[in-house]
Amino acid sequence: MVAVVDELERHGLVERRRNPDDRRAYSLQATPAGRRAQGQANKAVERAEDKFLAQIPAGDRRRLKDLLRRLISQ
Repeated sequence: MVAVVDELERHGLVERRRNPDDRRAYSLQATPAGRRAQGQANKAVERAEDKFLAQIPAGDRRRLKDLLRRLISQ
């Protein structure tokens, strides 16, 4: 996990902020570049989902996504 955060930080997508209550702990904050990259990634996922599920009627797609969200949240 540290290697992933190091890489994101190296690319300027996140920054570590020290926790004032616990000097051993840090929080991660997305930078403006990180928020833009996340937006682009979300759009790419939406396009891939649309392409992958194109043959399924819209109502069935909504039901499928709802069921998958329920499965993931358990």
